[in-house]
Amino acid sequence: MNKLYIYALSFVFCLATFIALGQKTVPVDKRNVSGILRDSLNKPISGATVRLRSSQDTLQTSTNQFGFYGFKDVKSAEFLLSIQAMGYGPYNRKYFNNDTKAQLNIPPIRLGVKEEEIEAVTIERLKGPLVKGDTTEFWAKDYIVRDYARLEDLLRRMEGITIDPDGSVFYNGERVVKALFNNAQYFKGSVQEAMKELPADIVERIQIIDQNESGTGSKTMKDEQSSKVLNIVTKADKSAGRMYDISLEQGTQSRSKADGYMRWIDGPDQTSVSAGYKQLPEGVKSDPVPGNIGKGSVSRGIIMMEGPSLATDGQRKETSASFGKNIKIAEVFSMYPQYNFTYNDRWSGTQTLSENFYDEGTIASINDRYRGGYEQKHALTSSYNLKAKKGGTIMGNLSMDYNNYTTNEETSSQRSGLVNSLQEETSHKKGNNFNYRFNLDYRKTLSKTWNLTIMANSSYQGDRADDDLRTDVYADGININTPDSSVHQLRNTDNASFRNSINNMFTWTPNDKLKVQYRLGLSNNNSLRDIQSRLLEGYDPNLEANLNNYQKNNTFSIPLNIQPEYTFANGIYLSPSVELGNSWLSGRLNRGTASIERFDVLWKPRMAIGYTNKKIGSIQIGYGTTYQQPGIAQLNPDAYYSSPYDIQIGNPDLKNTQSTGADMRYSKFFNTIGFNVSIISFFNTQRNLVSGDRRLEIDPVAEVVKTTTYFVNVDGGKRMSHIINLTKTIKGMNSTLSYSSNISSNETPYLSNGNQELRKNLMQNHALSFFYSPFKWLDITPELRYTGNQDRNTLATYAGKIYNNLFYSELKFGIYLPKDFVVNANLSQSVWETTNIMSNTKPFVLNANIEKRFFKEKNGILSLVVMDAARQNVFTSYSSNEFGYINTLTNLDSRYFLLQFSWRPQIWGKSKHDTGKGRRGDGSFVK
Repeated sequence: MNKLYIYALSFVFCLATFIALGQKTVPVDKRNVSGILRDSLNKPISGATVRLRSSQDTLQTSTNQFGFYGFKDVKSAEFLLSIQAMGYGPYNRKYFNNDTKAQLNIPPIRLGVKEEEIEAVTIERLKGPLVKGDTTEFWAKDYIVRDYARLEDLLRRMEGITIDPDGSVFYNGERVVKALFNNAQYFKGSVQEAMKELPADIVERIQIIDQNESGTGSKTMKDEQSSKVLNIVTKADKSAGRMYDISLEQGTQSRSKADGYMRWIDGPDQTSVSAGYKQLPEGVKSDPVPGNIGKGSVSRGIIMMEGPSLATDGQRKETSASFGKNIKIAEVFSMYPQYNFTYNDRWSGTQTLSENFYDEGTIASINDRYRGGYEQKHALTSSYNLKAKKGGTIMGNLSMDYNNYTTNEETSSQRSGLVNSLQEETSHKKGNNFNYRFNLDYRKTLSKTWNLTIMANSSYQGDRADDDLRTDVYADGININTPDSSVHQLRNTDNASFRNSINNMFTWTPNDKLKVQYRLGLSNNNSLRDIQSRLLEGYDPNLEANLNNYQKNNTFSIPLNIQPEYTFANGIYLSPSVELGNSWLSGRLNRGTASIERFDVLWKPRMAIGYTNKKIGSIQIGYGTTYQQPGIAQLNPDAYYSSPYDIQIGNPDLKNTQSTGADMRYSKFFNTIGFNVSIISFFNTQRNLVSGDRRLEIDPVAEVVKTTTYFVNVDGGKRMSHIINLTKTIKGMNSTLSYSSNISSNETPYLSNGNQELRKNLMQNHALSFFYSPFKWLDITPELRYTGNQDRNTLATYAGKIYNNLFYSELKFGIYLPKDFVVNANLSQSVWETTNIMSNTKPFVLNANIEKRFFKEKNGILSLVVMDAARQNVFTSYSSNEFGYINTLTNLDSRYFLLQFSWRPQIWGKSKHDTGKGRRGDGSFVK
């Protein structure tokens, strides 16, 4: 309590100091600028071109017959005016105005009078990214790409931007979550679709913007959770387009694909139609297909959140369709709804090798699983924007999806070690689920010093399923007759989770140095898990499990947060914050049992200090503490059967988990040498970590393994991670050298059979790549990569260590031949080191294609592809936890051939929203 008193007293002192330092001048967000242009005889000059440029504005207008000019909604009070008039000399002058005035009247400007002429201002921009507040801007003309290049090719050359093999885009180690097109959301906002569909030659600038956590507006405070947003600013004469794509593909392994789409975009006016079908085997390692068709392939169906299944055999058939169109009502309301339909029919056979560690020894399992079924999904997504009558804007997103599915699964596990038995499971499940997610962001300026932001979120996840499940255990895994233990149940499952929250934020800005944010929130989470199980004849008579599971809980909290932020004249800013919240948890685990209620007061103090300087860069250091309340299942002392042989028993005396951590962020682009550096580090320690104490029981006759987990508090949890990104552009060689690194270390204490154990996990990812074009006819990209995952576990065999290490080298090259022929090849050599590896430790992989462009616009492509010519691209996927590891084998049939054809005409031109009044800095047109 003494520490909390010190936190509160320190905060009050800081707040009083900051308010005392405040001044009464208040900057405005936008202003009107106007003036008059005259000649040496004081007569008006009409028809002159007047341009206004700043870090936030790029505007243009003309003087009228009275020599008058004007600009509306100018964001910056500091700007450069450039004037050109026939018969007069040019005029360039930078103005530094008072940013508290909503109307700026420029003194009359006279052309032709020598004594009043001001020396022209020459601005020479250095190549590379330019930081403007929360926006980092790249000019496309600084980076040379080949003809027919896509946006992806342009992004790969920009400093600090990296793209994962799955198409995820990162800037300085942080994921870019949404795409904008001239400041309007690009269809659904998919970054992957934008970078594969859009051509590089329409791009004028790329902006990476730090927005608020929901990605609906600008950040309020510097020390605030944010999301990275990609804004694609096109050239003014290529800001509206029509895009078409028809792609066909046929290959070995019964591979086939046919899809097409039509898209029209002009700022917020957008229409999209697509349909497709594909058939392909399951579990083949998904290396990118070389060539232009492979680069432009985008899945427009429902994107599954889970990764690709790893299988030794299998096949999937998928049909998809989508339609979306913007809806606009006057200038007040706009939204972009999109409907998606996906139907999947798939089956797979998977083989895994796993080990679980116990005090008594190890249980190893060789598992073979067959899974088949279908899934039909309907989804509706929409973004919306509303301008309120009395000022303020409302932005947000809404998504709903309904899914029904049927799955049939058979699993066989041959166990050895502490037990030597065979366990077989069969499941026939049919179910459906419905989900929705909704968020709203309302912003309004209440006065010159007060702003209001209301953020509301609501979500629901519901799933219902009927399952016919049988588990048989054979003590003798070789001579299989009658199972020694058997459980056959009909299980009906009803799961639901309903979450709602609202956060009201008032921001007081008395001057340009001080901000104070007050937040009062309200959140409520309700969840239900209801499993009704009926045992059939033939089940194990010794089984005493209550397989009917009922869990209901309700959590209610009202957090209050106060955060001042003061920026000194030298660029240093301080941002202390303290959150006082309550968490009231109530619920029950089984029907008829006593209700559990728990009320906790949770403090969350934090202090952040930052510094921004053009020469040094941007740095921020933060330190804070958070608390987390245990859940109902962890608190309830009644037995909870997650399966017939796995039991969990909670502990009502559990304490809240305390996490104390520090973080550091640094970024800087050195223009003169074309070098970008970004470092993000996190350090975290945990007290009262909720962990499971696992107890093992073995039936020596039936060879049945039964585990019981008791929840307890343990200390000693530690986490640390470092994300490093270095990029060097070499303009003379038209090349980019990139290095990225992600290192994380975790120490997790847990209990086994009453004894405290420790798992130390170290994960590393290092990648070095070099984009280089030594000749006009050759592109070459070498890459080196190391991925390491090491576990040291006090329970593990193998001297307490299990591991998965990959050393990877790759060479990509493209040879550009006469008559529009291109040869692309990707060569890679890997060296794997994995505990109990099940595949080739040194696979050599060759993927290549030859393609030819057709038609007058060269937008037709025919390609012949060979993937994994040496048939060695088979690998063992490794994952681990506190109690062991699992190795999964990919599809053994890794070599295949493809014949591809794609026709992608695109027509780009001037926007109908271009009124000739110029554009804003974000690419949108001035009305």
